[in-house]
Amino acid sequence: AFKTTTEGQTLNTRLSTLESAGFGAQVTAVSNRVTPLEAFKTTIEGQTLNSRVGALEAADFGTQISAIDGRVTQVQGGGLNLVHSSDFSDTSTWTGKPIDIVETTFVDGAMVRAARSVEQDHESCYPGWGHSNLVDIDPLGLYEFSLWIKTNNDGNGLNNYFGYHVFDDAGVRITEGEYHNPYFKTSQNDADDWVHFVGFLLPHTTPTNFIPHVNPQTFFINHPDARTALLRFGSCYDNGDQQDHTLYAFPSIRRLSTEREHLADTVMEGLDPLTGPNLVKNPEMTDMVGHGWVDPVDDVGFAVFKNNEPITAALAFETGVVNACYTGHPRTNIFPVDASKDYEFSIWVKTDDITLNQYFGFHVFTAASADARYTSGIYSNPYFKTTDGDRNVWTRHVGYLRHTGSGSSGNSFEIPAGCTHALLRFLTCYGDGNSNGRSWFAFPTVRQIL
Repeated sequence: AFKTTTEGQTLNTRLSTLESAGFGAQVTAVSNRVTPLEAFKTTIEGQTLNSRVGALEAADFGTQISAIDGRVTQVQGGGLNLVHSSDFSDTSTWTGKPIDIVETTFVDGAMVRAARSVEQDHESCYPGWGHSNLVDIDPLGLYEFSLWIKTNNDGNGLNNYFGYHVFDDAGVRITEGEYHNPYFKTSQNDADDWVHFVGFLLPHTTPTNFIPHVNPQTFFINHPDARTALLRFGSCYDNGDQQDHTLYAFPSIRRLSTEREHLADTVMEGLDPLTGPNLVKNPEMTDMVGHGWVDPVDDVGFAVFKNNEPITAALAFETGVVNACYTGHPRTNIFPVDASKDYEFSIWVKTDDITLNQYFGFHVFTAASADARYTSGIYSNPYFKTTDGDRNVWTRHVGYLRHTGSGSSGNSFEIPAGCTHALLRFLTCYGDGNSNGRSWFAFPTVRQIL
């Protein structure tokens, strides 16, 4: 039997189904977590082996982990894979079994099993569609579906599908409306290289306006009667010349936490550990009016953050007007500040148009009222950031409001004498007017530096 030793203590951990086999597709280590495993070793019949799980032997386990022969993806921030035999070693519990399982080289050079769909002499759908085992789900839960896909298009292009079905408590498939034939992905001409596709099934209580305008196919709001679900995939609609095939690997369904605490290490990365709680109420922007935001965000939607986690984010859309400001000017709740203390302001930003200017700043007040805004000199329109050139990758921007008498320079402002309150604000302006630019803002945060 597998045992683990850490700091001299031997534990019978029963690493998932790996009792009499090498490291397989899924690894569960004590408490279903694999963090941190510094100095982690395995013992087999008294022999101690340095397992070197991926390249992470002496480091915290991150988002994607390769364990010897298998894959453990996205262990941080989510549950175990609910799909049985995601390496296709035994698909006996699957509701629709792939008929062509092959050995192939994966992204890290390891040989893995994959389901293969081969183009036939027609332009319809091709044999070998995979339908996973039925997974118990809670309609109030948040679920991540994921799949690796690789294809060898000859210029015509298989359409490679990745989706799901949900069923009620009687086992009847729910087919009304958008649940009739739902897919996270339906496109053709995928890469001749492994690409990881992800989709999310959101709690049925999610407001419909939280589905983003950008790539809405990634997100579905669950049906209130859904009690089980499955993941499905397959290929269709090439020209019938029998030249193409697609490989599918490591299908996964995981229940994620609907709380954001598990993102704290990512969201707050780079923070001085000696900082207080976030003074911005409802930084997830799900109920800004109820939490006293002076100007709520006009457009909120789900977006994919680091670790492939779905989050709520503010969206700004460029219009056809050159050098204008777009979709509102969000301002958070007004919070008290102590003129003898220092405060760090931060926000995460990304954009798909480098010509857009993302603004991030603050206002200060002489009382806990929007009518008491202090506007003298540099405080009439103060920003920590006003530049364009942002990238389509989440980046954390920081500014400071420091104690009275400390002076102001760059992204650091002193609290003016007599000011007792502040707020954080952000917006997008001054694109080229082509109506194509989009920006996202997430996790507005203000913390006192203790």
